[in-house]
Amino acid sequence: MKRAVISVVILILFLCGCGGSKKTATPVTKGISFTADVTYYNECYTCEVNVDEAGLMSAEVISPDELKGVKLKFDGENVTAEYLGLTYTLKTDTMPLGNVALSIYKVFTDIANNGLSAEYSEENCLIENKVDGEKYEFCFSPAGLPLSLKIPNKEFLVIFSNVAINKDGS
Repeated sequence: MKRAVISVVILILFLCGCGGSKKTATPVTKGISFTADVTYYNECYTCEVNVDEAGLMSAEVISPDELKGVKLKFDGENVTAEYLGLTYTLKTDTMPLGNVALSIYKVFTDIANNGLSAEYSEENCLIENKVDGEKYEFCFSPAGLPLSLKIPNKEFLVIFSNVAINKDGS
């Protein structure tokens, strides 16, 4: 009897140890602001970006000087572009797929809508998925803050800096 109890305890410990759950980390993709340094093919852009609690994104180009002041606002279905007092709104699905801000918006939306997470790491966590048929690699810190976004087939790389969680929900 004693031997049977010990055998059962050992079996339970073995089974529990083998199926140990992996800890996951979830990136912050809403209620966040950051600076995005973008390299797209041979072009470089810098944008100030804000994603509110609902996932709506606004971006303003701060460099290069030729595009400085261009503002884009994504509301889910539409994007509104503002520049020098002119405003133009169109459906996001009619925008060119190569649009830098649209790519960031679609990746953040994909991660949020699909509840994507990555295996926890004390260094960096990585989500690999596809959006619009393009593979992306989203790297974030164990705390969930975005670090980089890469779309290899487009020679597209975003480095996130000055990342802040919006305390007021904006």
